[in-house]
Amino acid sequence: MSFRSDEITGYNDLVQRKLIKTPKETQEVIKGREKQLCWLAQDAFKNHEIRSASPGRWTIAKKYPDGGWTNIYMAEIITCRIGVFVSGDIDSVIFAGGDHGGSDRARLNWAATSSLIGYLDGKARIGFNSPGRSPAEEEDIDIAMAEMQDHIFAAYQVICEDVLADDEWEPEIKYDNSGEEIDAPDPHATFKVETGKIECANTEHMAELLKCVDADIKKNREISVWADAIDSMLGGEPLELIRNRLYDELNEADIGDAGELSCDIGIVTAARVYYAHAACKKLAELLEARDQAEAIDNFKDHP
Repeated sequence: MSFRSDEITGYNDLVQRKLIKTPKETQEVIKGREKQLCWLAQDAFKNHEIRSASPGRWTIAKKYPDGGWTNIYMAEIITCRIGVFVSGDIDSVIFAGGDHGGSDRARLNWAATSSLIGYLDGKARIGFNSPGRSPAEEEDIDIAMAEMQDHIFAAYQVICEDVLADDEWEPEIKYDNSGEEIDAPDPHATFKVETGKIECANTEHMAELLKCVDADIKKNREISVWADAIDSMLGGEPLELIRNRLYDELNEADIGDAGELSCDIGIVTAARVYYAHAACKKLAELLEARDQAEAIDNFKDHP
């Protein structure tokens, strides 16, 4: 079954079909993935030590309880003028970058301390220099779902704000048995982004507003396009095909920049980039700790 605009009966239907999320809920999904991968990557290297070192080249690994080295999550980090190369018992990544001071440690510290999302992930894409989708990227169904739900929310928000902007509703004047005018609840209504709902103390007015909103949701082309894409994804259709169709349908309906809206749906920074970054961070920490220990020893020898 495919969602069509005449099959969506209103806001409650969007909620029940899990077709809509507030911006806060969307960010929780996205940040949740980032937080989990950062934790897993850092945990993978938490007990690593420097196994070997030469100018611009280091290997970090952890030991078995008997003192022997294990290759589990062993990582080799190499610095050069074009960036930092990370490989080993993890998927390879090249963080493409400039000279960063000229020294091997400066290049390593650049990769270890720079922000991953929004900066180093882009350097990893450059480093692969591959045609088509970069190995520094991967698809994530949960992220794709949240992003499409967020687009539906944005269209729904516009509907609500337009309804409120055009609202000219006036409460009917009512009287009690003695002929005194009954004060009606405040008809003023507002849209709350945090909850995704219209709030109004006057229940009669609220009902009229929701009728208008639901009527506009039913005929909103943008909502039906994104809803259909979600339905197709949950039905098992590959995301690449869904992105292609989204581009065509958004373009045909003249909805925003079709390419910008559709081309990166569900595309996220690959797990390999998180692990490569965590390896660089661990090596930088180990080298800093070694330097501090050597400084203390030198001070003891030459107080």
